[in-house]
Amino acid sequence: MTAKTTTLTTNAIRDKFLKIEEEMNGYLYERTEPIRGLSLGILSASNVLLLGPPGTAKSMVVREWTKRILNARYFEWLITRFSTPEELLGPISFEGLKNDRHERVISHKLPEANLAFLDEIFKGNAGILNSLLTIMNERIFFNGPNPQRIPLYTVIGSSNEVLR
Repeated sequence: MTAKTTTLTTNAIRDKFLKIEEEMNGYLYERTEPIRGLSLGILSASNVLLLGPPGTAKSMVVREWTKRILNARYFEWLITRFSTPEELLGPISFEGLKNDRHERVISHKLPEANLAFLDEIFKGNAGILNSLLTIMNERIFFNGPNPQRIPLYTVIGSSNEVLR
């Protein structure tokens, strides 16, 4: 790819993101900061945390933004204090257990996602939060004996409260 092609591609991506922001700002009033934050997080493959009081459209902003990303595998989950790792990472594989392996069936779960939204992320128990560390930081998932790279690009978390 030449420098000119890269510039054209970069400009096209920038224009698409700005168009999405402009469109969303047209009907989601006073949400410019979270909309811009999501744009920057997605562009830079960084994780994003939306923190604010209930009823400030955090979830709505995320859902509206993420539905504009075509061909991405999307995962969304509302985390509660009763959530289990199976809900996010998939159930334990019976076939794996028969062969003395601790593996999960990850179909349609977080390890297969490109983009994930974890609503009320801080309500998760220690098991959930610890499971997310290497997934969010290194994009690695331990499934069976070997760590595997996962296609996760960005995790968006939201919360009404800060951990104490």
